[in-house]
Amino acid sequence: MADEFLLGETTTFPSSYTTYDRFYLFRYQATKTAIVHSLRVCRSITHTGTAKIAIYADNAGEPGARLDAVDTATTLDAGWNTIPISDVSITSGTYYWIGINTSDIGLVVGASGTCTRRYKIATYSTFSFPNPAGSGFSSATDNLLGLAGWGALPISGAKVGLVGAGLVGSYSSLSKGQLM
Repeated sequence: MADEFLLGETTTFPSSYTTYDRFYLFRYQATKTAIVHSLRVCRSITHTGTAKIAIYADNAGEPGARLDAVDTATTLDAGWNTIPISDVSITSGTYYWIGINTSDIGLVVGASGTCTRRYKIATYSTFSFPNPAGSGFSSATDNLLGLAGWGALPISGAKVGLVGAGLVGSYSSLSKGQLM
């Protein structure tokens, strides 16, 4: 089963917008009820560097509990980069926040449209995504970044069997590599 776009923004343009040593959070609405298992970042062709990325729940319009994070530096190549995360269940119509901190100015490209953004200074080299996101953020409603969550839709009522082992079971939900 191929991955599907689930939240974020994939229509990008060449300008880049991030500043290094900043903890950014961008609020996006989920397009489907599904399992997110990777976050994608679109790196500009003119800058090089690394990024740390996370996904947070929404708490009354503000970033809330951390759902998963990659606190290690991930090298980004020009264009779209896929960063695996632990499976995170999302619900269609619900808002989530994608968080990012980068090692270089202008590393992530802009995207069409606008969204709610939170940001504050956070030294990249020692940064780990907090749980919950915390307070002290500046806020803006402006350009999006090339950030997106991708994953698989659950398959309800699937029958799974192991041939030769004599085992067959019913599961209420099944997604890429996961039985629930």
